[in-house]
Amino acid sequence: MYNAFKEVNFWDMYEKSEGEYDIVIDCTEIPTEGSGKPDVAQGTYSHYKGRFTWKVLVGVTESGAPISCSELFGGSASDRQIVIESGFLDFVKEGMFILADKGFQIADLLEEKKATLNIPPIRESKNVQLTPQEVATTRVIANRRIRDVKNRPV
Repeated sequence: MYNAFKEVNFWDMYEKSEGEYDIVIDCTEIPTEGSGKPDVAQGTYSHYKGRFTWKVLVGVTESGAPISCSELFGGSASDRQIVIESGFLDFVKEGMFILADKGFQIADLLEEKKATLNIPPIRESKNVQLTPQEVATTRVIANRRIRDVKNRPV
């Protein structure tokens, strides 16, 4: 996908509707076999998934149209590291509104670009529950991030 998309500037080809996010981003992990080489194995092991993976940063419009796809990174790479190293920030413009999951600790990077990040609230510790307001906020954000593909118009 990366090779097909890298030649096209999708960022300038769409217009967002009123009230929509400019882009919804997430990293997808693709399972792979472990390598016999320790440095490769270490770089591709995802502690989050508990197996060897490759990661790719994907960006879509709120309606689901692809707009950004990074090259592959080892599963040990953090979402923040991938955002920085993929060149994603080169396309972020002032005033953009970006939606992501709570793993994307990139608000400071987007503030430098005068863009806004919206992520669900994060619990301070595993022993602390989210407040009812935080639960409601999480549901609203999740409903905009996760689309029911079966019911999406074609």
